[in-house]
Amino acid sequence: MENLATLGALSITTRDLSKNPSKALRDACARPLIVMRHQRPVACLVSIEQWAELIGKLKDIEMNTSIAQVDLQIHSCEMSRAVHLLSESHLVMAEAMSAK
Repeated sequence: MENLATLGALSITTRDLSKNPSKALRDACARPLIVMRHQRPVACLVSIEQWAELIGKLKDIEMNTSIAQVDLQIHSCEMSRAVHLLSESHLVMAEAMSAK
């Protein structure tokens, strides 16, 4: 897992979270707050604005991936069609050569 400091995140233990949930929510509005249990991350609190931004980015990635997949399918169909046309032209040329 990436170092929490490089993510710009704070961390809080489950014990501290249960003692003062209001402070945890205030902190989470400023930057992501990683909830730790037994020194392992178990959850992440983020502001609703950060959540909306993450979901927006995820939707953009999904859209771009879908577009890339469609482009790949179109390219694949075009290549199949080109191979088919090339095969047909070779057959026509072979027939013309044998007719001579």
